[in-house]
Amino acid sequence: MLPRRAPTIILVSICCFAALQDLSRYVFRTSDYDEDAALEAYGAARNLLSTGKSYVRRRKRWVRNLRTKKNEQRSFNAAPPTDASSSAEPASASSQRPGVSLVTSFWAAPPGEPSHAHRLEVKLSLLANMYNPHFDQVVVFLDGVSDESHCAHFLDEMKDLSLIVDGDDEASATGQKDPFAHVACVGVPFDQPTYYQMFRNALSDAVTGEIVVLANADQVFDDTVSLARRLNPDVLILLPTRGTSWTDPETKHIYDSGMAKRRHKSNTKDMCANAAASSFDSWIFHKSKLSGQLNEEHFQRLNKYGEMQFFFMNEYGAEHAALWAVQRGERFSSLYNACEEIRSWHFHLTKKTHKVSDEDTYWLHIEEKEHPLFTRDPKSVPKPWNTPAPGKTAKCTEEGNCFLKNGDVAGVAVKV
Repeated sequence: MLPRRAPTIILVSICCFAALQDLSRYVFRTSDYDEDAALEAYGAARNLLSTGKSYVRRRKRWVRNLRTKKNEQRSFNAAPPTDASSSAEPASASSQRPGVSLVTSFWAAPPGEPSHAHRLEVKLSLLANMYNPHFDQVVVFLDGVSDESHCAHFLDEMKDLSLIVDGDDEASATGQKDPFAHVACVGVPFDQPTYYQMFRNALSDAVTGEIVVLANADQVFDDTVSLARRLNPDVLILLPTRGTSWTDPETKHIYDSGMAKRRHKSNTKDMCANAAASSFDSWIFHKSKLSGQLNEEHFQRLNKYGEMQFFFMNEYGAEHAALWAVQRGERFSSLYNACEEIRSWHFHLTKKTHKVSDEDTYWLHIEEKEHPLFTRDPKSVPKPWNTPAPGKTAKCTEEGNCFLKNGDVAGVAVKV
């Protein structure tokens, strides 16, 4: 069976071959060279190539229009009305619904730095989330900005990438709104943020949504993230990744268009298979529940020199240490692993851009197994951690109120 793009490839190949054949007649047979005939062949070659390119542009526009219609249909099916009376929501209620903001961090590309394959994966992940109609805002905190590399450069990179993925530089031709209209980039002069800084970013004025989806930059959300808008304010959602899925043609198209054959492996592990979230990549919560509530000391641990040190997101055990800090005072009645209801996919099929070496192991390590702060891995962020790990069963699942009904959402948006 021929691949989906076979007609395009065949037509362009024929056009290129015919054009090159005409040109080679005059380039390589110099004894028969005739200027007028050469110019005529050159013009014919250009026309053939133009015909091929025009076909490619029209076909890509058709494919994108088709995907847009499918996305609209999926969006409609993602939240069907429960009854006839709820199918038409009052305009006032719709305007009061809480906004949903995706918050993440990315690193500015230093001038002259070789392009890493995973950096491209992360940009494709960001682009996929920018296309997601269920995010009212996408906020990227860009680390390590300088005069040579800052938010304007990053946004130009993303727009160039969107042309590669879409194959069309006229957004108006597709009927889609500008995917960058709701994107905010915040330049940060220092490098990788600590876990505490990430939460400060999420609670800053740059984030306009009441519902915050705080996630690693290589996590891609599908239409199921629409549920986040109905999140109960007393529930904190922790999402382990579902790995890599090629069942969604839109997600696969975005990845393949940018990465081609640069994969290092065929898939990533589905962490949702476990009953409890042994690790998680995304947090979903009401911004107002945490604003002004976090204590920076709770996001620090003792290093081997006896000094208090902030920990980072990519360290072993960091998410459980951060969850302990967030949950001081039991701010949330339920810690819920909702990975079966809200799916996030992992764009990481290339080699890692970082690793934790022995030289990076500067945490105080308790080796006595009976000690309450004992951890098996000496590289792990020390306890206290939040234990047990969040599970798929929580207080809100027992009470059936992890997500509010459509009619209750507007009221919560005003009260919270």
